[in-house]
Amino acid sequence: MADLTPEDTLGEHGRAFFDAVLEEYEPSMTARRMLLETARCVDELETLAAAIKERGTIVRGSQGQPVANPAYGEARATRLLFARFVEQLDIGELESVATIRARTAANARWAG
Repeated sequence: MADLTPEDTLGEHGRAFFDAVLEEYEPSMTARRMLLETARCVDELETLAAAIKERGTIVRGSQGQPVANPAYGEARATRLLFARFVEQLDIGELESVATIRARTAANARWAG
């Protein structure tokens, strides 16, 4: 079995983001590792969005009471981490990264 690179462990959206950034930038090895973590954030956000869509915005708490889906808090924390990574990587304005992410999502919808 061939050895997997860290990039091979990314999901569809994270890999597309990773590849799109590499098309525009040539990061150092340290920056490449941070880019990998940033791409993992993209995958985590997709997973959290799917969980919110599946369970809804309001779920039952431990006592059966309605509470906000805890995936919202995780998504918020992951978005903050993503923004910090993007800023540290200095790969452009957040708008351009958001554009890359939007294009990646659109391409995935058209392909699947």
